[in-house]
Amino acid sequence: MPLQHILPIDSNSAWAFWHITESLDELRHLLGHEEWQQEYQQYKFEEKQKEWLAGRLCITALCTQHGIAMSHIEKDENGKPFLGGAPTVEISLSHAYPYAGAILHTSLPVGIDIEAPKEKMRRIIPRLCQESELEWAGNDLSRLSQLWSAKEVLYKIYAKRGLDFMRDLLIEFNEENIIGLINKHGEVQKYSLQFHTFDKHLICFNHY
Repeated sequence: MPLQHILPIDSNSAWAFWHITESLDELRHLLGHEEWQQEYQQYKFEEKQKEWLAGRLCITALCTQHGIAMSHIEKDENGKPFLGGAPTVEISLSHAYPYAGAILHTSLPVGIDIEAPKEKMRRIIPRLCQESELEWAGNDLSRLSQLWSAKEVLYKIYAKRGLDFMRDLLIEFNEENIIGLINKHGEVQKYSLQFHTFDKHLICFNHY
């Protein structure tokens, strides 16, 4: 099954979501990018190779939609991906087999995360969250997953080392939306977060 969704967020941003049902050879053929044909082989397991290829297919579709010419995807010194040939464009990728996703903004930082809620989150989340965040989530695995994904998105937006998930990445709640805050070096940056669910997977990304 090819691209599941490619949806605009606003005139400068969109996100894409891929359900991986293709074989490895089918994904390679769809991508058709010689340099990437070599890069995916850095992963040992086929599932990871498929996720990598599907993520690049999502980015390619988003670039085509926005008329952006790209040559390849590079990573900076902190591991943040960016487009070769279009360094001012901001991108983010995520995957949780059998799904992969990506988000693109023409100029502003973005992050995306895909998660399948897991019981282990009940053990890990308390080490990452403030008391007020934990009170909001309670023992609800869906809400715990939202906290997990929201903080992953903020981490990808900031994309620098030295972040403390509990102290520096904060989540606020109200009746209308969920707000993510990056509180670092005395400066607070706020981001509106959007959530979607598909086949028991949670998708979170920021929007402006």
